[in-house]
Amino acid sequence: MFSAIAAALPIAIGIIFATLPIITIPLILLTRGEMMVLKGFLLGYAAGFIVLGGAVLFMADVIAPGVDRPATWMLWLRVFIGLGLVFLSGVKWNARNSDDEDAAMPGWMKAIESVNSPAAFGLGFVIVVLNPKNALLVASGAFAIASVTYSPLAQIVALVVFTIVSCVGIAAPWLLFLWKGEAAVEPLDRLKGFLARNNAAIIAIVIGLIGAFVTLNAMSYL
Repeated sequence: MFSAIAAALPIAIGIIFATLPIITIPLILLTRGEMMVLKGFLLGYAAGFIVLGGAVLFMADVIAPGVDRPATWMLWLRVFIGLGLVFLSGVKWNARNSDDEDAAMPGWMKAIESVNSPAAFGLGFVIVVLNPKNALLVASGAFAIASVTYSPLAQIVALVVFTIVSCVGIAAPWLLFLWKGEAAVEPLDRLKGFLARNNAAIIAIVIGLIGAFVTLNAMSYL
């Protein structure tokens, strides 16, 4: 169990930084004062990790149940996922100065201004499951868990810990607001501006590092 948690933890920490630009959404919801909508979004976001991560673990267990070492196909899949993340990193880095979305909020994100709790839950879920970058990151964590243990209980516990750690970044505005109250609004607003200016560079660097870690870690078993 602990070895599975340790295997996925570096990826979870990387996800905190790779998803930093998404905290614009909880920042918007905080300024609206719609705490139930914010909670819906956070629950949907966490549910995306559990559902997608659980599906990856189930697939890995069905294809290669109870073997003594990571299956070769799983190792090669992790290599390809890692290389895919490195490729996405390069694409994002090359587009960082020409992509206007780095300085302006995308239209779909502006829609959060009028979203309700069920829709916010769906938005949080979709951001994890249907966004290629986020889906690859979650799959990387799940495969890291599957490659270490085939115990269903250990996998479930490791996946829950992986989800909690990965969601720390997106939940940080809400946690800070609970701690500091209105005093948290100004620093959070400054953070929002910083991320709007630098989100492409942040994402490129972090997912590049995660991709390299996933690739090298998988290749060490081949």
